[in-house]
Amino acid sequence: MCKINMLNLYSESGECINSIPFTKTCNYIYSKNSSGKTKMVELIDYMLGSTSIIIDNITFKGIRYIELILEKFYLKRTVEGTCYFKLRKDDAYDEVSINTYKDRIENMLLNGNYEDTYLIKNISDQDISHRTYTIFNFLNQKHQGIIDKNIFTKQNNLEYFRAKYIFKYIFNRNNYIEINKLKNQLSQDSKLLEKNTITEREINFLEKSCEEIFCDLGLKYNKDIDKNIEYVLSLKKERKVIKPSVINSDYYSLLTMLNQIENKIQYLESRIKQDEIQTNINEKKIILLDSLKKFTNNEQYNYLVEPIINKIEKIDMLNNIVSIQDYKSVLKEMKKKKNIILLDINSISKNANQEKEYMERESKIEEVYRYLKRIKGMNISNSQEIIERMKKTRNRISELESTYDVNMENKISQKINNYYSFFKGKNYDFVDDDYTNPTFKLKYNSKKNSVLSYVTEHRNGEDFEVVRMIGSMARQTLIQVCVYLAFFETINEEFHFPIMKTIVMDCISKSFDDKNKKMIYELINYYCKNNKDVNFIVMTDTKSDAPNRFELTRGLNPLY
Repeated sequence: MCKINMLNLYSESGECINSIPFTKTCNYIYSKNSSGKTKMVELIDYMLGSTSIIIDNITFKGIRYIELILEKFYLKRTVEGTCYFKLRKDDAYDEVSINTYKDRIENMLLNGNYEDTYLIKNISDQDISHRTYTIFNFLNQKHQGIIDKNIFTKQNNLEYFRAKYIFKYIFNRNNYIEINKLKNQLSQDSKLLEKNTITEREINFLEKSCEEIFCDLGLKYNKDIDKNIEYVLSLKKERKVIKPSVINSDYYSLLTMLNQIENKIQYLESRIKQDEIQTNINEKKIILLDSLKKFTNNEQYNYLVEPIINKIEKIDMLNNIVSIQDYKSVLKEMKKKKNIILLDINSISKNANQEKEYMERESKIEEVYRYLKRIKGMNISNSQEIIERMKKTRNRISELESTYDVNMENKISQKINNYYSFFKGKNYDFVDDDYTNPTFKLKYNSKKNSVLSYVTEHRNGEDFEVVRMIGSMARQTLIQVCVYLAFFETINEEFHFPIMKTIVMDCISKSFDDKNKKMIYELINYYCKNNKDVNFIVMTDTKSDAPNRFELTRGLNPLY
């Protein structure tokens, strides 16, 4: 936490055209109506990381950038939204993104104390940042005098919507560690349930695959995974040994040999057929030759027969014919070899088919074994138990979130009464009127985020606390400011939130006449006396203000 020291506005040429200093305690900023007081509140908010401000061309005419000086760091933003940050006065500004700008501010405000903020963010799952806390510092005048519009009030602003989680935390911090553990457990159970669903789908797929493989193997699938694994292991132990082939040659060599022998057989069969034809012709020629030779005994026909005999005897075929029996003997041997090779080929083929069938079966056994081991290794929690546990966890979270810290509520109520009673006996009519009844007290109700006044009445021998009406708007506004200060003081004392130690209030005196208006200044001074590490910036449009008044004589923007 740290306080705001100064707000500077710079022109397009880099000249400081307005410098507004803030003292260590109370700062009252006076200016006429429509001169930029409310815009100044928005501008401080803008410098702390808000993006909701409207940088109009009239109000910010001629302004190039704004500088906000705090106790521990310096901020600068252009009217276009470019952000700059530095730690020390003499350092150069670093241009940073809006997210880095916000993160650095938050880290400086937290000063290493993250536990409270971490728990709120973790449980709410909201993007709660220092902006969500800092928004509490701005009490807009349109909510003054409305007693149930204190702080943490849901409005259209997104930061107020997120603020409800901080509000719950303030009154329920003791349970938040358990709530955080339960929410983490709920998240884990949710993931486990989702994992169960995915795992069950995978198991169904694997079991269906196992059933199909068992069917292919001619086996019956059992729903008991352990029995299936035991059976498959027995199959793996009963592996058959395929006898190797006794044939020395390989399959393709035998096919080559078979092809060669078939070619030789074809040639021999063709040759034998031709030789049988030629032998038949030769036999006829021999018969003819013998007949002709008989004619040679008769000299009368010798001159006719001799030329023919000479011609026939010159035919080589008669003297050089290979025996047909030789060819047939070779052919027989070739056919024997062919049959032997065919037997060898069939033997190798049969052996190969057996090996193929065996390998396919072994592959399926290995595959189904892997599936079964995968199913066996899958751990599935009982989904119904998880669902029941999640239900109980949600109920417990709801129960814890619905409780509130009575001691914290009483502490805030005590602080409200302390600030309100400060005006007792100081000639403020409605306060003195309240305390004419010694039992008068204010009570803060965290469930309704409101304050009611109570007095004790004695009826039928018993004491009863009864509600008294709050009354005038001035009275309601005073109580509202007391509530605001009580919360801010409690936050400072009890929690580590990334919140500024500067409280900015816009036109807090609107609901008051001059006398009652001074009551607010006295209250702020009293608060600052008890909380010296906090300062106030109060916008006002009247001159009869407290000391330390700074007048915006030329308005927020002197160029406008």
